[in-house]
Parts: sequence; C-alpha cells; structure tokens
Amino acid sequence: MAGAKDSLVVMEILVVAAATLVVHTLAATTYHVGDTFGWQVPSGGYNYSNWAAQHTFVAGDSLVFDFTTGAHTAAQVVQNAYDNCNTANTISNQVNGPATFTLAAGTSYYICTLHCSQGQKLVVSVGSSAGSPSGSPAPRSSPGSGTFSPPPPPSSATPTRAVAAASLIFLSVFAAFFC
Repeated sequence: MAGAKDSLVVMEILVVAAATLVVHTLAATTYHVGDTFGWQVPSGGYNYSNWAAQHTFVAGDSLVFDFTTGAHTAAQVVQNAYDNCNTANTISNQVNGPATFTLAAGTSYYICTLHCSQGQKLVVSVGSSAGSPSGSPAPRSSPGSGTFSPPPPPSSATPTRAVAAASLIFLSVFAAFFC
C-alpha cells in the first residue's frame, strides 16, 4: 500500500511541476526577426515593418536577431535614435549573433549600428499581456526603401503557447485516469 501512495505523491508533484512550466511558457513566445530572411540589410524591397505587422507581441516575448558576428549588430535604441540612425547612445548593443532581447510593454526600437541608414531597423509595439492589442506601428519609409514588398514567409515564432496548452490538456487527462 505504501508503494501506491508513494506513486500518487510523485504523480501529484509531476503534475504540479508540469502545470507550473506550462503556465510560464504560455506567457512567452520567441520570434526570429525577419523569419528566414534573418537580420540583414534589406534587399528587394524587404521591410522589417511588414514583418512586425504580422505578429502580436506581448511583454515577456523574445526577439532573436539572427546574424553573423562582425557583419551586423542589434541595438535597442530610443525613438529619436531610431528615426535618425543615431548609434551614439544605445540602450543595449549586442555585437555577437544571434542576439536576444526580452520585450517589455510599450514600443521598442532596434537598429543595426552598421547598416541602419540602409533600412536595417525594426520597431515593435508590445502589449502588456496576452489579451492586449499590439503589433507594429504603421510602416515608415526609410531611405532607399521604395515600395513595400509582399509579406515575408510565415513566422518562425516558436509555438510555445499551443504546445503548452496541449501539454496541459494531456496532463489533465493523464491525471484523471491515473490519480
């Protein structure tokens, strides 16, 4: 009888631990900036504003800037620095790729300190929770951007919310049958 009781306690601990993990992962999604295009100098009419407009960002999500170290940077800046490609006073300047930034609620601005004037910059609006509206402000034109390109390929955002929800359902069913 002690063995069955011990197994039940272990199962309850596992369910609580898994539920905690699921709740944590429901709150965050990882986005790879530019999807398969990556973080590079835009070409062929590519525009990072179009990419951002396809996503809903919430506080706690992460942006991953995929680039080769030495070829690009990913710097978080204030709006004025974004608008003017001013690299003097960055909030955070990541020179090693890939670079990851965790999003906070509000508007966030990112540039490549080497290629901002060539359109390698991104602005995202970040909601405070999963139910908050967000996305990206209307695209701004930048030198040499010309017309907008068709939307980039589908997002490579890690589907942690869907996986977490499915895991929670599975654990609930498992617990119902075996506990």
